Amino acid sequence: MTQIVDQPPPAPNDRPSVQSLVRSDLEVRERVGVARYGTPLQPHNGRDALVDAYQEVLDLACYLRQAIEEHDSLRAFVDWVSRLDQPAPEPGEELARRGLTVDRVAAAARRTLGAAS
Repeated sequence: MTQIVDQPPPAPNDRPSVQSLVRSDLEVRERVGVARYGTPLQPHNGRDALVDAYQEVLDLACYLRQAIEEHDSLRAFVDWVSRLDQPAPEPGEELARRGLTVDRVAAAARRTLGAAS
């Protein structure tokens, strides 16, 4: 699982500002809202904005966690691919590195298979 750490200060570059990207996204969202609901988002529209916002935040948390998980999975995949050029370990080397003997693995397999039947 990814550990959250402090970030370095931002480095200037030649890309557009995030604020200008957000303004553009807001214009698009307004057009989508009018097309979908027949009106832009306005106050006193009969909905509870706090409930809507809270539900959106819950969705956002899920999307962020999904992105973190996929980022970790992608990193793990890239690490795996980078190890393809390395010689394969000797049989049992990974088990030994983890402190597992063939007997311990066999016993765990028997317990698992016994529990499944």
